Amino acid sequence: MDQDESWYNDNAFVLQHDLLRDLAIRQSSQEPMEERKRLFLDLTGNKLPDWWSKQNQPFIIKARLLSISTAEFMKQMVKLKVLVMTNYGFSIPELANFLVLGSLPSLERIMLERVSIPTICNTMVELKNLEKMTLVMCKINKAFSNVDSAIKIPEMLPNLRGINLDSCNDLVGLPEWLCDLEQPRKLSISNCHKPSALPEGIGRLENLQVLRLHACTKLLELPETIGSLQKLSFLDVSGCSRLKKLPEQMGICVI
Repeated sequence: MDQDESWYNDNAFVLQHDLLRDLAIRQSSQEPMEERKRLFLDLTGNKLPDWWSKQNQPFIIKARLLSISTAEFMKQMVKLKVLVMTNYGFSIPELANFLVLGSLPSLERIMLERVSIPTICNTMVELKNLEKMTLVMCKINKAFSNVDSAIKIPEMLPNLRGINLDSCNDLVGLPEWLCDLEQPRKLSISNCHKPSALPEGIGRLENLQVLRLHACTKLLELPETIGSLQKLSFLDVSGCSRLKKLPEQMGICVI
């Protein structure tokens, strides 16, 4: 493993806030339910915990922090505009039910952190209002590469303007379907150490204004088609230590 990426191996680090959170959960679990300042509920479907269902009178929650882990309630949040899902555990769980996002018609922004996405979808899930997608420390290569050819991603994401991929260490390269999106203004890829090139089709992102490729340590070159991006005004290749050259034509781009 290269020195410039060894410091960020998935199995070689522990986040301090993960430890603090687990400690807080353990301490609060020693107190009676009705007295806890922090209450964490892990619900499956509509099934309530036994201690809750056995209550003979309304249960009064005094907790200042209430965390509920379940996907079922999301289906009723038709006005939800921003969705942030962060995994604070040591292992990386799999986000299997991606289809549930299709029940959020008002969703404009989504941020996923430290989860594994095995597949984007096997059927059409339209997110017509989604404008920005951020994936941080996620396992996404399988989802990006295994997309059914019958699924039209541009039709699923017609208004996606910003894509941010940060520290997705299993990402080998960008999928070609990403180049067929019509609206992206900003594409940011940072701390992804496996991609060695960008797809030639990136020149089709005619509305792209900002391209950020920070600390992509195995990136060797940029495709000449970048020169056809007439609206591209900013290019960041800082930390791309193996990048040998840039396309001859960069238009009005500031590097």
